Amino acid sequence: MNVVIPANTTAKIYVPNFYQIIEDGITVWQNGTYYSNATGVINAVIEDDYVKFEVLSGSYSFNASGLQSTVGHSAADVTYSGRAGCIILIILY
Repeated sequence: MNVVIPANTTAKIYVPNFYQIIEDGITVWQNGTYYSNATGVINAVIEDDYVKFEVLSGSYSFNASGLQSTVGHSAADVTYSGRAGCIILIILY
């Protein structure tokens, strides 16, 4: 999923909690661990069935793949490879 966050804003981007999440070719989440490798991605935490990324203004391209971790199901119950749907909340400061 491609996202553009306007200048002088921050955003929270919710991506389904899959085994690996990549932003613009860089791993930012894998097996429950956040990696602060991508420019502009400042934090990530699990919230329900999603990984909530906090990002600065800029352009982002998220891709989630592997087994999905969902509440009430084992990881083996749900698999996905490809682009994941996201929920975006833009917060103006």
